[in-house]
Order: sequence, then structure tokens, then C-alpha cells
Amino acid sequence: MKKRTAEEIKKINQASLDEVPVAEICKRFEISESSLYRILGAVRGNRLPPKKKPSQKKIESLEKKLREREREIALLKAILKKS
Repeated sequence: MKKRTAEEIKKINQASLDEVPVAEICKRFEISESSLYRILGAVRGNRLPPKKKPSQKKIESLEKKLREREREIALLKAILKKS
């Protein structure tokens, strides 16, 4: 395993904070995904990959789809009762 300099670790962390895709970071710095998370865990004091918060637009879109599905289900149930 190659020892990373403080500067390399700083660049890896910054790439992650800039939301560069994991695969791209691994390729750029020639490290495995598990090594990436190990480095980030050591820098950030945790062992889990950072979680992305869903955007408000995405949440609203999913809620709209859910309401549409609920209407469809209610309509289908009404049709079945009439049969």
C-alpha cells in the first residue's frame, strides 16, 4: 500500500467534498474504493461514505408521483367494486 502525502489526502478529501464521482476519484488517485473510504473516514472521523441529502425538487417530484399512483389505485378499486 502506497503512503499518501498530506497534500494528496487533502486533494482526495476536496474532490469528495466537490462531489466528484467516487469512480473518478479512485481512477485519478489510483486507489480502490475501500481505500478512498478509509482515507475519508480517517480525515473526517467516521467510517461511512458521506450521505447526499435529496434535493427539494427531487422530493417534490417523488411526492407528486406518489399522489398520482394513489389516485390510480383508488380509481382501480372503484372500478373493481362496480364489477
